[in-house]
Amino acid sequence: GSYSEIKPLSEKDLSAKIDNIFLMPKEQTLFALGFRGVTVKNEDRYGLEVISSIMSGSDGRIFHSVRNNLGLSYAQGAGQVAGVDPGYFFFYLATDKKDLNKAKELVLAEISRIKKEPLPDAELSAAKNSLIGDYLISMQTNSAKAFTMALDELYSLGFDNHLKYNENIEKYSKSDIIKLANTYFDLNKSCSVTIEPE
Repeated sequence: GSYSEIKPLSEKDLSAKIDNIFLMPKEQTLFALGFRGVTVKNEDRYGLEVISSIMSGSDGRIFHSVRNNLGLSYAQGAGQVAGVDPGYFFFYLATDKKDLNKAKELVLAEISRIKKEPLPDAELSAAKNSLIGDYLISMQTNSAKAFTMALDELYSLGFDNHLKYNENIEKYSKSDIIKLANTYFDLNKSCSVTIEPE
């Protein structure tokens, strides 16, 4: 029963732009934008992790963009979920309702920017170092190592796949990042969710 014997879902790619708006009893407004992602066996997942690192956290592009333009956001960033079946990559931002349209524009602007502009060396290096550092910390216990090795073996990646993590992150160049962003972040094949206060 390894991953190679599992038949992945033959789910179709998004063929259009889908936008959903929901009203909920909350004070803040949340905007999330998602794209089709990759399986755990697709090497692109490491490059998408680098993009996630560039966009997320208090040093991330979305935080700086929001702080400089709005001065306030409650949470923001990007991330990916890779699985046996193709996962997804998402961007998100929580803010006040009055700032919603501007917040959406800022997220879209950062997506457009990473698709066109080469990253500064220092920013790319910092994103990679952050990922590698976090990964090393997460793998400090025997139980974490055992769990990762078991899953990787189950996914047919090999029990020693975790030893190649640094190499898999480090190999991405500026041009690779632009290429990945253009491959995966097609706004005409995206799904957004906006949650507004009732």
